[in-house]
Amino acid sequence: MADRYAGQNNHGLERQVCLAHLLHDTQWAIDGGDTAFGPGFKHLLKRAIAIGRRRELLKDSTLLQY
Repeated sequence: MADRYAGQNNHGLERQVCLAHLLHDTQWAIDGGDTAFGPGFKHLLKRAIAIGRRRELLKDSTLLQY
């Protein structure tokens, strides 16, 4: 996982960005006045985090639907 620190960029072709860091940055944008993109993106991130917490309990078919 990565927090998008510039020193971590280009370390491999694929990398996962930490959802908690994205959520923090999104809240920072909302606090700064973003009303167009931030609130909807925050909702999406919170949903993804909630699904991730239940991942071990969910069937593959349920995850596929999400």
